[in-house]
Amino acid sequence: MRFRLLVFAFLFAGSFLPLVLSQVDFPLGPDSRMQPGVPAGELIGLTMEHSSYYPGTVRPLWVYLPAGFDREASYPVMVFSDGHNFRSRESHWYAPIVLDNLIHKGEIPSMIAVFVKWGEVPALEPETAFDRMNRSFEYDSVGDRYARFLDGEVFPLVERELGVQLTDDPNLRGIAGSSSSGIAAVNAAFMRPDLFRRAYSGVGTFVGFRGGQNLATYARKMEPKPIRVFLQGARNDLDNHAGNWWISNQNMLSAFQYHNYAVNFEWGEGGHNPIHSGFIFPKAMRWLWAEWEQPILPGSIQEKSRLANILRDGSPWYVLSGERAEWEERSNREVSWRAGAWLISDKHLLYTPEGDETRAVAEWNSELAAVALSPDHSILAVVFAHSRFGWAYQPQADGSLSFGQPFYHMHIPEDADSNRAGGAVFDALGQLYVATRIGIQVFGHQGRCDAILELPDQKWVQHLSFGGPDGRTLLAQVADGTVYGREMKVRGGSTTGTPRKSPVFLR
Repeated sequence: MRFRLLVFAFLFAGSFLPLVLSQVDFPLGPDSRMQPGVPAGELIGLTMEHSSYYPGTVRPLWVYLPAGFDREASYPVMVFSDGHNFRSRESHWYAPIVLDNLIHKGEIPSMIAVFVKWGEVPALEPETAFDRMNRSFEYDSVGDRYARFLDGEVFPLVERELGVQLTDDPNLRGIAGSSSSGIAAVNAAFMRPDLFRRAYSGVGTFVGFRGGQNLATYARKMEPKPIRVFLQGARNDLDNHAGNWWISNQNMLSAFQYHNYAVNFEWGEGGHNPIHSGFIFPKAMRWLWAEWEQPILPGSIQEKSRLANILRDGSPWYVLSGERAEWEERSNREVSWRAGAWLISDKHLLYTPEGDETRAVAEWNSELAAVALSPDHSILAVVFAHSRFGWAYQPQADGSLSFGQPFYHMHIPEDADSNRAGGAVFDALGQLYVATRIGIQVFGHQGRCDAILELPDQKWVQHLSFGGPDGRTLLAQVADGTVYGREMKVRGGSTTGTPRKSPVFLR
């Protein structure tokens, strides 16, 4: 009987162990407390009543102006989402006090901080209806909407209302948050490094709410970006329908380490709360802003990644003359094969054999964007303008198509409802390149996206081709007709002459 009681007591205590550990406290250090002789900055409240990015929303925000503020100077800026929590001198983050202390010691630059709360759409009848809470939509969504909202609406409002100047140098712009606003910080910097390059996340929600689980995947498949990230996670964080939050933070760290990003981290024994992240906040700020006058450099590509197999070291995108634009467009909508050719006509695919009349060989309910033929002539890839999938068909001798499958699985940004697919082209290894909203997606022989190439400023590519003297220049035309080129390790795949089987199978 005594043994049974001991076992029951052990199991009972064990079941509550995560709850006990989640309440682990951390005594705040001197940087999180007011210090004698340290001048305090000023905190000013504002209300934002309109937004084109989040229609109908109303939100408060607060602006921290550092001690000795000079209205004629342009200042670095730090954004705190969930700002109503972090601007409070009673919060675990004590952000204004930490800023006072670190600025005074010269450990971070004198900066303006903007504390932004999520928006709400007020109910028409508040007695009988709830306001629409925009927190998850704004913070958990993977895409660039929130970054554009801050840059395009919040910053201009602050500058207009307070007569201040916020820098437009992304190297001197940071963003921080906890939980959903933690992923919002990392997402803003990753998706728009031209706007933000420093991010701090406490117990971030890199889980399956609005695509957060995919952010780590993008970090592995895309070229390293010039950002600096500090992650805080908790071993006793939540484990629910959206995923294991502790493991998701480790996945995010691993993805950044995969391509040697400037990333730092600290794990704790607490739970889903801001206690530990607030405790290490001064440390994180010191690291985020270390050597702030020097530009943040991107990481380096992992040698075993598919990016390393296709990209030539040190070869960036560059602008070509516009004379290729017409040729680029035609190459994505027409493919020669044997003595005939396939041609896109809206929702139809037409085939013209030599010396014979054109006929329709396939019709779909969706608009076609591009067709491409593999070098071994075994696959005709058909890409639709608004679909997650590119289809693979086997071309027959008479130009007809057989055995169609939704073979190429494309990534679509979680804040978009379409891939906005444009051009498509194969390289000599049989890899398919498809221009999409999120970038040029590169697919191996099994139809999996192995890499994503982005153009400068995330420009949307409409047409693709390989060109140049040796066929190793990837050509990408954007919406305004400008054509970009990039020298590659691989050649373009020929669709004319004898079919050529790739020397390797890209798994």
